[in-house]
Amino acid sequence: MYKTFYDWTDSTYSGFANFLKYLYEVSYNYYEKNWQKLGDKEKYSLKLKEFVQNIEHYLHFLIRLGYVNKDNLYDVLRKIMSIKLIRLLGNDEKFYVGYTEDNVVSLNPNMSSNATLTKEERELLYSSHEFGHVVNSRWSNDALAVSKNLWNSNELRTQAQKYGFNSLKYFMHGIKLIDEVITEDVAENVAYAYAEKKRPCIKYVNNNLFFNGKSYLSNFDIYGDFQEIAVKFAQLLDFLKVTKNASYEEVLYKLSKESMHKDFLRRIVLDIFRESAKNRDNNIDFYLMVCCLGLLKDAHYQLVNINDFSDSKARSSSTLQLFNDLSTAQLQKRKKLY
Repeated sequence: MYKTFYDWTDSTYSGFANFLKYLYEVSYNYYEKNWQKLGDKEKYSLKLKEFVQNIEHYLHFLIRLGYVNKDNLYDVLRKIMSIKLIRLLGNDEKFYVGYTEDNVVSLNPNMSSNATLTKEERELLYSSHEFGHVVNSRWSNDALAVSKNLWNSNELRTQAQKYGFNSLKYFMHGIKLIDEVITEDVAENVAYAYAEKKRPCIKYVNNNLFFNGKSYLSNFDIYGDFQEIAVKFAQLLDFLKVTKNASYEEVLYKLSKESMHKDFLRRIVLDIFRESAKNRDNNIDFYLMVCCLGLLKDAHYQLVNINDFSDSKARSSSTLQLFNDLSTAQLQKRKKLY
């Protein structure tokens, strides 16, 4: 039997408490049939209750941190309530921290602590990251359709192919990288707010797995190689109205807050692709930038063999340079930053 951690009896959250109880029952029944993959039935059954409770913490802090308000609560809540199952990753999947597929959230019950977060706090972080993918699917699921539409432009397709982006999937993966950054930044803020701790400062990270060892700025627990490039891209989105001197935290908070609206991807497309002859070069540059993001995402995924392109890792350093050149040029072109 599942007992909620917070009081969700207000009509604003209609059905949420019953959803949590139902999800726990479904997940527990699934676990009862498949617990042998973990080997310790009693120990891991308690994790299911904690992971369902993490959904409560996630929504509670989305509201408390200002991501969710009366304007988007209904949509966000309905999306959270579309989660079908919480599944514990077995020993044969322990190299994953979690993943979400078809609204089934699979989580690793064997997380360890790090320098700033306890085991339980990191489990909340990674749970929240996966819940974020479910929420973001309101717009991220349109990435393929948008990518197909843009690929139909002879000009964009021809220019992309000149740089080795020979598939519409590069742009699609670029949108998915933005999804990863948003889910991670929100999850970090949720976990640290819950823990009542300050997030680590942004610092240079050296990791030979990415960019041929070139350093990058990050304070992420995971996907740190995505953070700096996502900030540079977000700084060019007029609708975010970020100032030239805005911190990483401010830029990503604004980006993530806007992502809680279901028309988020549409706003990005309208912002960066403007139907005007004078914007022709800008449109090409922005298209190439998103394709760069897509290749860099695929290079990261190549580490766990879930990539689409075999040469992504080999091309990651040159693609990062292309992205930086394009983003710098766009930043200089702008007449003003809000």
